Amino acid sequence: VTGLVSHMDVMTILETLGKAFVDNRMVSLFILTLPMVGMIERFGLKTQATRLINRIQGITSGRIMSVYLFIREVAGLASIRIGGHPQFVRPLMNPMVQAAAKAKYKQKIEPVDEEKLKAHIAAMENYGNFFGQNLFVGASGVLLIVATFHSLHMEVKAVEIALYSAPIAIVVLIVGVIQNV
Repeated sequence: VTGLVSHMDVMTILETLGKAFVDNRMVSLFILTLPMVGMIERFGLKTQATRLINRIQGITSGRIMSVYLFIREVAGLASIRIGGHPQFVRPLMNPMVQAAAKAKYKQKIEPVDEEKLKAHIAAMENYGNFFGQNLFVGASGVLLIVATFHSLHMEVKAVEIALYSAPIAIVVLIVGVIQNV
């Protein structure tokens, strides 16, 4: 409608829409993940995750979250994107954490506690992603830091920034594990 009001012909409108779509196709890929997650959930991912956790003896929600934090940081080190909140945490990690808590206490968990567990696993995702991604030399955060230092006429290499990020990532891992105990 906007194109017609601005006196654009139909071919120009279609051309503009097509170019915008192609230029921003990564946004379209993100939109595709939501129906995919819905389909996966519909066909029992949540149920299978819960069943897996119930089979493992002695597993706790804290241990699952600690292992996930470690995996998330290692994935950041290798620049592997394993998803995020909508693609991985909500459909897979949260049901596993909830199942472990239910198995440990052998009863239904209060809604308030369910929300706390959701927030906690989301925090592990944020910690692991935020502090783990700067361990990779080619990460955008590392390159931004290097560019900022260069603009201030300070010579810094991306490898140095990644190495200086390692102690923080280790501290976050330790704090996260303590928080999960």
